[in-house]
Amino acid sequence: YRQQNVLEFIMKNNEILHKKGSLEEWQDNVAKYAQHNSNLLFTLYAAFAPIFLNPLNRKGIILNFFGKSSIGKSIMLSIAGSVWGYSGEGYLPWEGTSNGIENLGLQKNDALLCLDELTGLKGKETISTVPYRLINGQSKNRADSRGERFGNRASKTWKTLVLSTG
Repeated sequence: YRQQNVLEFIMKNNEILHKKGSLEEWQDNVAKYAQHNSNLLFTLYAAFAPIFLNPLNRKGIILNFFGKSSIGKSIMLSIAGSVWGYSGEGYLPWEGTSNGIENLGLQKNDALLCLDELTGLKGKETISTVPYRLINGQSKNRADSRGERFGNRASKTWKTLVLSTG
């Protein structure tokens, strides 16, 4: 008797995934600290959640950690990023253009995107438009570079879970 899998995941060979160390090392150096810490446990659950978005036909999600300075919000992003083998701190700043952040959403399609300091969005790249576009999972319409008679460029789409601070 073979048990039928309800969801089967085929991970794409993606340049953003990097293996560093072994599962046992990650369990000893990261996961064990979440055992009695509900914030870290929630962060790790959230880090694994993006793989479910596409099979369950769900849009992107942003989970934002906020609170006083120096309480560990950015560390939680690093811990979540460690699930995906992200290098460095494991997160990027929110600061950037809407086009740049759209490209991050596309790059992290079916994966986790960790962004630090939501207050970094300023001016034209407002707090109300850029996060909405990330959740919506579709780039804005852009004209073709050859002129209006050629129409628009193809829109880019993605599904990602964003962990955010700020």
